[in-house]
Amino acid sequence: MNCAVVVEPALLILDLPFIKKIASNLNPFGSKNLRMHFYLFKREFPECGREVNFSIERKWKHCGFNASLPTRLMIHGWMSQSRGSFNRDVKNAYLKKGEYNVIVADWSSSSANINYFSVLKLIETFGAQLAQFIRDLNRRFGADFDNMYLVGHSLGAQIAGSAGKRLKPNQVNTIFALDPAGPKFRHRGTEFRIDPSDAKFVESMHTSANFGFRRPTGNATFYPNYGAFQLSCYYLGCSHIRSYQMFAESINSALGFWGTPCIRDNSRWQCDQSQRQSIQMGGEPSIHKEGIYYVKTSASDPFALGKQ
Repeated sequence: MNCAVVVEPALLILDLPFIKKIASNLNPFGSKNLRMHFYLFKREFPECGREVNFSIERKWKHCGFNASLPTRLMIHGWMSQSRGSFNRDVKNAYLKKGEYNVIVADWSSSSANINYFSVLKLIETFGAQLAQFIRDLNRRFGADFDNMYLVGHSLGAQIAGSAGKRLKPNQVNTIFALDPAGPKFRHRGTEFRIDPSDAKFVESMHTSANFGFRRPTGNATFYPNYGAFQLSCYYLGCSHIRSYQMFAESINSALGFWGTPCIRDNSRWQCDQSQRQSIQMGGEPSIHKEGIYYVKTSASDPFALGKQ
């Protein structure tokens, strides 16, 4: 079981297991673990994830997966982990919302590598593993592809896109791409990065100019506070993590995040004020829509302002 104290990724000095993973990636003679692990959380066991391993019969037949429930799979990013704040915040939000199969895809043995460019080479490897796991959920449990969402942050969003491409002709219902990683992806074609064809519906949220992908990557693309920098973010990476903080909040928010349709040309915006705050960002279940949207948020938690 995946039971441990959850810490913020920035507080790595407090997380010995994750430090060990970083150290193993620094060792040029160490063996590399290129296997993605999957942990199921439900309302009956919200803190201790049960591993779903289709190569070991007892680890999937008795894990507690319920094919009649919606399934939400989360994929963390670089220098993050299964017990990090992204998975904690989103997992807890879904389990507060209702009955779900919430599955954490853990690739932290490889993501805990300070060499970002080495990690990039593994995106397709983990995309293939995620796609196979989704097929196995369908084949072994009868889980409906249309009842599955993928929620990926940063490089996790790019892994979700890779998995979506490999699943075809099958498609999951929705991919939420939360500030999909930009460095080394900005000049790649759509076959090598998240794009609208990777699921029946792809919704992306762009919050960071430094770490994120700036051009639209979804059927619907939302730019909170115009997407480059977030309010009251004074440390590196703050705007990047704000994407999943907002998304987690959106799942249960009574106010909601509301977007205004816009035309975006580099840094110039033309927004349709006749449709001001007419389209909802995030939320559960997903609402399929198309376009580019500006979203105004608060500078602190709670970030949702509702319709004003």
